[in-house]
Amino acid sequence: MPQNSHAIGIDLGASASRVGVFRNGYFASIHNDQGKRMTSSYVAFTDSGPLVGEAAKAQLATNPSNTVFDFFHLIGRKFVDPAVQSNINRWPFRVVPGEDGRPKIDVQSNGTQQTFSVETILSMLLAKLKHSAEAFLGQTVADAVLTMPSHFAHSQRQAVKKAANIAGLNVLRLINAPTAASIEYAISNKCQNELNVLIFDLGASNVGVTIVTSEGGNIDVKSCFGDTRVGGDDFTNRMHGYMLSWSPEAFFRVRAACENAKCTLSFCTEDSIELDSLCDGIDFSFGITRASFEDLCADLFHRAIIPPIERALADAKINKSQIDVVLLIGGSTRIPKVRKLLDDFFSGKNLTYKCLETDESAVFGAAFQAAILTGDPIKCVEDFVLLDVLSHSVGIETEGGEVTNLIQRNSTIPTKTAKKFTTYLESQKCVLVKVYEGENRLTRHNNLLGTVLLDIPPTPRGVPMIEVTFGIDANGTLKVVAQEELSGQMQEKTIANGMDDHLPIENSSLVEWKGGRSFRH
Repeated sequence: MPQNSHAIGIDLGASASRVGVFRNGYFASIHNDQGKRMTSSYVAFTDSGPLVGEAAKAQLATNPSNTVFDFFHLIGRKFVDPAVQSNINRWPFRVVPGEDGRPKIDVQSNGTQQTFSVETILSMLLAKLKHSAEAFLGQTVADAVLTMPSHFAHSQRQAVKKAANIAGLNVLRLINAPTAASIEYAISNKCQNELNVLIFDLGASNVGVTIVTSEGGNIDVKSCFGDTRVGGDDFTNRMHGYMLSWSPEAFFRVRAACENAKCTLSFCTEDSIELDSLCDGIDFSFGITRASFEDLCADLFHRAIIPPIERALADAKINKSQIDVVLLIGGSTRIPKVRKLLDDFFSGKNLTYKCLETDESAVFGAAFQAAILTGDPIKCVEDFVLLDVLSHSVGIETEGGEVTNLIQRNSTIPTKTAKKFTTYLESQKCVLVKVYEGENRLTRHNNLLGTVLLDIPPTPRGVPMIEVTFGIDANGTLKVVAQEELSGQMQEKTIANGMDDHLPIENSSLVEWKGGRSFRH
């Protein structure tokens, strides 16, 4: 197969994923081997080997314990993470702790019991998308831009990069899905006047709100906020819980029917679920109206819309009256009640609403960014600038187990900053710089990304000056440099995956230096 192919864009979704490319200056959405423009984000293991996509999803009813999905709740997390533990009894597949403290998936494959990392299983999905692109282009594909939820932490982003590398892809850029979606709007609706655009993304496993300013072909991200505690799957689960299931097989047949009914109720006022011989020859029939569905999910709808939007507006320092355009992405934004709540929130303001067609806006943006980064010419585009933001604050632990942030969430990236610290123990021979990600004042409630151990000359407390520098690139990859000024001793480290737990965890011996004195938190 010829080399030097185009770089592709991949929209990695919780329920389905898409791949696209800019070729000859124009965007093409790539079909899979079943002729569909989206591939279900499922991987199943059978006696004859793994299945990916629709074939894997079909295994859920008959082979649930070996059918893996919900990657977003697993990737890049620890086994003890609440997001893992709160879902572990809901998943039909077996999740076990690995030696590194990360969740592993235990399945029966090719007649033997095997354990896989989440990255390895996700790489199978990415490899299928890569193969579809290669079949379409007739060339080997090596480079890609990937989208992901705006709330993804550093460790999750790096785990996705690792999965892509396993699949044979070099990741040119990781981009937040709502930001990618805003690219299509900016390119398709060039306007010389500055517009404030709110992108509301209600997907299967999360809700995300991003606010950008768009002027000409330029996009400046002002804020992003995501919540993993509510998504389209929760609406399905609420309806499912309202119905009766008798066995694991029946459980997933009924849930699939609920998913279909949820979609039907977006354009019909009622629907019926009828399943023949559901269990022990018993037929199942259930009717549901749009009104009853809305009543069932009333609290979920409110939680998915009002708090995330209010938080994103506050972070962007923008009033809701200043929003000019609302972009809707994600399948659940088609639910009439969601649209109604959005209308009510904006108090009837004459907004421009745009439900981006066929949910391909994010993959368009990813493919566009891939073309820009590799120098592929794009029709009708002269200048384009994208300024994205950091999803979570990053800092180091100082005295008392508190965090001193060096870079705040929603800071424009790439960025670089430095702060000076000193010691509070006498005659310290080294300092352990512990890097954390999160918004809590206390480190124990945040995510440890990594550590940097720096040797220093033993001196009285408060004398050494240790400058800590954080540099974050456009992918969100963090480089940490720690240097003691008097001796010149320096250590630097690129935080690759947010899983550096090998050094002993002890209380920090640093305090921030302000105005020529040590500052105790």
